[in-house]
Parts: sequence; structure tokens; C-alpha cells
Amino acid sequence: HLVEALLSRDCRVVVLDNLSSGRREFLPLQHHGHLRLKELDLLREDFTEFLQGCEVACHLAADPDVRSGERDPRRHFEGNVLMTQRFMEACRSLWMRAARASPTPRPGTGPGLSGGSSRSHRQDR
Repeated sequence: HLVEALLSRDCRVVVLDNLSSGRREFLPLQHHGHLRLKELDLLREDFTEFLQGCEVACHLAADPDVRSGERDPRRHFEGNVLMTQRFMEACRSLWMRAARASPTPRPGTGPGLSGGSSRSHRQDR
């Protein structure tokens, strides 16, 4: 729904996804001129180049099955925590706005963006 909403506002959209839990056909308006899909693994591949020039990045990639953490804690940690950390660091390195969404809301927060939007700041090195 986010991609559709952005495209309806004439935004240029870049989708980075490994398609492990989805298919290209699920992407709305796949042949829309302002939509670009890059299939890659955010956990293992460098994706910073695809964020360059973007004003805002939204992180929706996560394992929606929170129970999988019981069966495979390492995979769950990598796919949710580590991937989110890599995403936030990439945004921070480019001084860009970032938002992340949780597959399941934290108690007391309801649906939608978890943690809201944050302005990324780069620290002097």
C-alpha cells in the first residue's frame, strides 16, 4: 500500500527486496515509470548506492512471523534486528530521513510506523 500511495503522489520509488516472502506480481503498477525494483539481500549486499538521491527511505523488510524466533533465533535476529541496524546506518551515512515499520505493533502502539520517523544525523568522525 505504501508504494501505491507514493506513486499516486507522483513520487519516484525504489523498492529493494529479496522477494523471499513475496513475488514481483505483488508490486502494484509494476510497469509504472516511477517504480524501480532492485532484487537484493539487504542483510548481505551493499545497498547504499540505491539510497543515494532519495529524500526518505522506509524500511518494511522483516520476518513477519515473530514465532520464528523461537525456532531459529539467529535467523530472526539477523532478519529483523541486524537488517534494521544496517538500514538505519546507511540512512545516517547519507543524512537522510528514515522510517521503519514493525511487522507487528509493539504493545500499546497500534498499527503503522513503529518508532515513527526520525531525522538521521551523521556524527563527525
